Amino acid sequence: MKGGITESVEKYQSTTMSDFFRNCSVEERRAVYRSAANTAITMQKAVISLAKEKKSQEFNGN
Repeated sequence: MKGGITESVEKYQSTTMSDFFRNCSVEERRAVYRSAANTAITMQKAVISLAKEKKSQEFNGN
């Protein structure tokens, strides 16, 4: 029918992680997000520390 509305449903192959987030509790999601955030913060601190160390070495002429 011309001008009719058709429904299209796109199906994506789900991954283990998307299945987890689809089926887990709020507490489990929060734990995963918190863990990811803590890991990112730790990595950022390491990068900042290395940058400061490198700048200090350049300043001291080493």
